[in-house]
Amino acid sequence: MIKMEEIMVFKVTKEEKNIKTVEYTADYEEFNKYIDKAFKKNRNRFSIPGFRKGKAPRKIVELNYGKEVFYEEAVDMMLDEVYPKSIVELELKPVISPEFSLDEIGEEGVKVTVVVTERPEVVLGEYKNLKVEKTDTTVTDEDVDKALETERKKNSRQISVEDRPAEMKDILTIDFKGYVDGEAFQGGEAKGHALELGSGSFIPGFEEQLVGSNVGDRVEVNVTFPDNYTEELKGKDAKFDVDIVGIKTVELPEVDDDFISEISEFETVKEYRENKKKEIEDRKKQEAENVAKENALKQALENMTLELTDKMIEDRFKSNVDYMEQNIKSSGLDLQTYLQFSGMTLEQFNSVMKTNAEKELKLDYLFEAIVEKEGITSTREEVIELIKTTMNNDKDDYEEDSNIYKHFLNVSNSEKAKALITDTCEEE
Repeated sequence: MIKMEEIMVFKVTKEEKNIKTVEYTADYEEFNKYIDKAFKKNRNRFSIPGFRKGKAPRKIVELNYGKEVFYEEAVDMMLDEVYPKSIVELELKPVISPEFSLDEIGEEGVKVTVVVTERPEVVLGEYKNLKVEKTDTTVTDEDVDKALETERKKNSRQISVEDRPAEMKDILTIDFKGYVDGEAFQGGEAKGHALELGSGSFIPGFEEQLVGSNVGDRVEVNVTFPDNYTEELKGKDAKFDVDIVGIKTVELPEVDDDFISEISEFETVKEYRENKKKEIEDRKKQEAENVAKENALKQALENMTLELTDKMIEDRFKSNVDYMEQNIKSSGLDLQTYLQFSGMTLEQFNSVMKTNAEKELKLDYLFEAIVEKEGITSTREEVIELIKTTMNNDKDDYEEDSNIYKHFLNVSNSEKAKALITDTCEEE
C-alpha cells in the first residue's frame, strides 16, 4: 500500500494475467480539498437569489444544488493528479486507457477502482524459415484471351439501337424515380443514368424488368431491397418509374494485326500475345510472393502464444474506426454513404474492422517480441529517411526522445522483424 503525498492511498488489490485492479481511497478531509477546488473552478456557473453570480458561498450552493454537485469533478481532479504518479510508484505499464469506477463517495471519503491492462505475455514460436505452400504461376492461353477481351472492351464502340427492344448487355440511358409505400425516398431518383443490362449494378431484379423495352417507354419496375442494404430500406418493397431515353449496343473490334498495331507498340497478334503472357507471368509471380509472405505471417501468428483481452481489441477497433471515419469525411462523405457505395451493412463493416483490429494487435506484439529477442535496432539515418519518405518532407532535426521519432523507430524495427519472417520463408 502506498500513500501519495497524503492525498490518496492506493494499492493493487487483484492481479489476473496482464490485468491489475488498483484501489484508490481518500478520507473526507483530503477529498474535501478537491471539492473546494471544484467549487472555485465552477462558482461562476451558479446564480442564486440574494447573491451576485459567482459570489454565493460553497455551502449555499450545496444547499441549493445538493452536496454532491461538485463530487464528480472533485474525483476527476484528484485522479488527474494522483493516477499518473501511482503508475510510476506501482511500476504499472498500461497499454490502453484504464477503466475507472467510483465505488464509494460521501462524507466518509471516496474509493475508486481502476482496472489497468498491461502488456500481455508473448511466447514466440517458430517464425524463421517457415514452409509455405507454393502457388501455381502457370499462364494459360485462356489467361491471355481474357486480357485481349479486356482490350477489346476498352476499345469498343457504342451504337444506338432503334429497330429492336432492349436486350441483355445493351447499355440503356434511363431516367428513374423510386417510391416506398407511395413516397419518394432519398437517393432513389436520377436522370440520364447509363445502365448496362446484366451488370448487376442495380437492385436484384431491376435490370431484368427492362429487357424488351423500347426508347420512349415508361416501365414500372417492382423490386425488394436486399437485407444487406441501408437500415432505412433493407427488406422493403419499392416501385420505380423508369423512362427509357436511349438504347445502345456494344460493338467489339476484331483481334487482328491492325487492331494490335493501333493499341500497342507491337505489329502482330503473335508478338502482342507473347508480351502479354510475360506480363501476366510476372504479375502472377508477384502475387504468389505476396501470398507466400502473408501465409508466413499467418503461421508465425499461429505459432505464437498470446492472449488479448476484449478491452484491448475494442480499444484498437474504436481507434481504427475513428481514423477511418475522419478519412471518409475528408473525402466529403459520411460512413453511411460509404457503406452504400461499398455494398456493406454496418454489422458487416464492424465485423471486418474488429477482425482487422485483432490481427493488427497480434502482429504488433509479434514484431515487438522478435525485435526484443533478435536485438533489432535501426540507425538514426534509417529512421530519418523513413520519416522523410512517409511524411514527404526534408526535415531531419527530430529529437530522438520526440514522439514522432519514437514512432518511426518502432515502425522501422517492426519492418525488420517482419522481414525476418517473410524473407526467410520457403515455398514447397
